[in-house]
Amino acid sequence: MKNKFWIFFLLVIVFSSFWACSQKDPIGIKQVLIDDPDSHAPVLTNVQLIGDSLKVEWMDNTPLDSQFKIYRKIEDDAFTVITTIDSIYFEYYDTYAFEDSTLITYYVETIAPTYTQQSNQIEYLYGSIPSGTQITINVTVDNDPDEASWNIYNYSTSSYYFLNDQTFSFNNENQILTIDLENGHFAVRCWDTAGDGGIEGTVTDDESNILVEWEDNDYNNYGEFHFWVN
Repeated sequence: MKNKFWIFFLLVIVFSSFWACSQKDPIGIKQVLIDDPDSHAPVLTNVQLIGDSLKVEWMDNTPLDSQFKIYRKIEDDAFTVITTIDSIYFEYYDTYAFEDSTLITYYVETIAPTYTQQSNQIEYLYGSIPSGTQITINVTVDNDPDEASWNIYNYSTSSYYFLNDQTFSFNNENQILTIDLENGHFAVRCWDTAGDGGIEGTVTDDESNILVEWEDNDYNNYGEFHFWVN
């Protein structure tokens, strides 16, 4: 009698285990695909003249089996792909023979097995500018990148350096831009849609002298930080 009881008891356990396992949903292939490790788009960080080439630099955390497409626009023409490279590289030297005073715009696109992502855009004015000085703008956003934007204002021409205000893609993102500016009065203008500041930065000349420096809480909705190129 005892043996029959234990046999029946074991059968109940086995059947219950089988039933419980059979009720679990199977793991679909989409659940185990490895997506973008940091869930952020690539960030174009700098465009600068190196010799006769324009060096384009960016950041991204992406799988090794992905690639980067580099897009370029000359003046008001459409964007075109100028090269595709493996994701182990984060810079590209554009050797195209530009004419002086040509406005060039770049962005980068990540092409991964399961997604594509586009970076921000950076403009570069190619060609020597009389009496120009190389200026480096270094700006960092706080933990609310969607609220912040910035641009460079030229008081001599009453115009902005960028056609579109520059934005950020992720928390604490740092953007560094080196450009040539003619002599004159300029300002870095910062905006925050939430009204609590958010961008800190510095402007330095080619001898690393600080022309202006500000903290992310030095303004609310709008801040203007002046500097002069002599």
